[in-house]
Amino acid sequence: PFGPPPIYLGALGPRLTRATAEVADGLLVMPFGSKKFLHETTMPAVREGLAAEGRSEDDFAVVPEIIVSVGTSDQDHTSTRMLLAFYGSTPAYRPVLDAHGWGDLQPELNAMSKQGRWQEMATLIDDDILHTIAACGTPKEVAEHIRDRVDGVSDRICLYQPGPIAVDALAEIVDALS
Repeated sequence: PFGPPPIYLGALGPRLTRATAEVADGLLVMPFGSKKFLHETTMPAVREGLAAEGRSEDDFAVVPEIIVSVGTSDQDHTSTRMLLAFYGSTPAYRPVLDAHGWGDLQPELNAMSKQGRWQEMATLIDDDILHTIAACGTPKEVAEHIRDRVDGVSDRICLYQPGPIAVDALAEIVDALS
């Protein structure tokens, strides 16, 4: 009674993002990303793919997955730094680091991962990287980061929490975005 379900694909690089825009109903934007990467790499590829097939942005959903880390102390963001170090060690995610001039970090993190130095890897995720890739801070600050990142791109998001998040904090984020 509802017709076929929409098909959303996850993509990071411009070629797969373009192909996704050509054939799918929507794009799930990988969580290891940034405002700059979304606006300067992802969205141009989406527009190219849609144009190649004569499709409109109105007929295509872009759903950014955003890593959120609620808290005000460095300790509050430990699990987020570990997650970012894991993603950063993966060659497929190097383009995100490259977009910010941090690409040399990827092979270093990758080598450390192969040596099992997981805890140490997180120490290489400085505050600039943390606050660029993840939405961090108070619930209000997290919401502001999210709104700034997706402005003009999407009216929907997927939150990715690397650790537990209090229900009231999550409610504050949702309320601030509503």
